[in-house]
Amino acid sequence: MDVLEKDKEYLVDAELPGIKQEDVDVSINDEGRLTILVTREERTSNKSEENNYVHQERRFGSMKRSLFLANANPKDVNARLKDGLLSITVGKEGQTLDNQTHKIEIE
Repeated sequence: MDVLEKDKEYLVDAELPGIKQEDVDVSINDEGRLTILVTREERTSNKSEENNYVHQERRFGSMKRSLFLANANPKDVNARLKDGLLSITVGKEGQTLDNQTHKIEIE
């Protein structure tokens, strides 16, 4: 994960190869804590007949990263997932301390 601080915004890039948009949750709270959560399930199945299993496999995995961004504006956040790269832009401003977490819609 790469985080770049500019004068008026933060740019966050996270490489998520093979991850689908519906498997990713991005949120930010009013204190500036940005969280990226990835939950993934893979199923592999090799069967010769319906009830005579030769091989079945299920893999579950999750990843969570959280970081603090000073002076982040939780109402000015954009996220985009394209070609395995999650790009998040977080605007800077004074903080509003409502103690809420905001789910970010990913484009």
